[in-house]
Amino acid sequence: MFDFSKLHLAGDNNRNVWIRVKLSRTLKEFIKRHYELIKTDYGVPNSTLDGWLKQIRLPVVVWYGLPKSDTIQNPFEYFCLGKSSKLVKLPEEKSPELAFVIGAIIGDGSLPFTDRGTRREYPVVFTNSVRDTIKLYNICFRKLFGIAPRTYALKKKSIYYVSELKSKIIYRFFTKIIGFPEGKKSKIISFPPVVKTFNFSEKYALLKGLLLTDGGISGRKYSYCTSSIALVRDITLLFSELKIGNHVYRQKFKNGTEYFHISISVGDANKILNAEVAQLG
Repeated sequence: MFDFSKLHLAGDNNRNVWIRVKLSRTLKEFIKRHYELIKTDYGVPNSTLDGWLKQIRLPVVVWYGLPKSDTIQNPFEYFCLGKSSKLVKLPEEKSPELAFVIGAIIGDGSLPFTDRGTRREYPVVFTNSVRDTIKLYNICFRKLFGIAPRTYALKKKSIYYVSELKSKIIYRFFTKIIGFPEGKKSKIISFPPVVKTFNFSEKYALLKGLLLTDGGISGRKYSYCTSSIALVRDITLLFSELKIGNHVYRQKFKNGTEYFHISISVGDANKILNAEVAQLG
């Protein structure tokens, strides 16, 4: 479903492409037929083709459009570069777990733009004050990407938990394929385009991710709070599609800051929060 060629930018070099393929006889023959083109694109050093292939793990699947077949092993697995060099996989299809993670990132997540001069970092960050919410996010994240984020606690006025993983390939998955903005997003965030393709269970998983982040009981209602008018539009349209009654009111402060509160019944909220995503265990 997802177009993984978007993960690779023109400035990438062969050490930052990450894809791993099985070098079968058929695949080697394909590479040899395109050797001159490949050598030009990747600046192959003066060594034998076989030695270079073993060292670099050529990303022919993405770059040259090879069909998926039994000659290719795990075509969408990537190495997470860094000290650990752990293997990362990418989800090929949408799922309730992906929908939940998208909802959680919309609410309490971020994809900071961190440029430290010669070295840029690519953190995928999720924060929440409830340990079980962090645990559910981590379970879904690991199921999707095959790697667990680092989790730690911080304290300001109260304790909250941070789930963080630095990975260029996962960062690009969320920004280039899913469509999340980089940097501060609170006032501009909206549903990524993939949400339009979600089925019933995936829509409920998305809403669960939202309600577990910026939602809570308010009087006799369950309320979701955001400063993005675009997100208000998307959520209310989804509620209407699912026949969930809702009410929106605006809260404006003297300094000009605006928040929007979307209220639904506690019964509808419980139906969303009880949606099956993953087992905490």
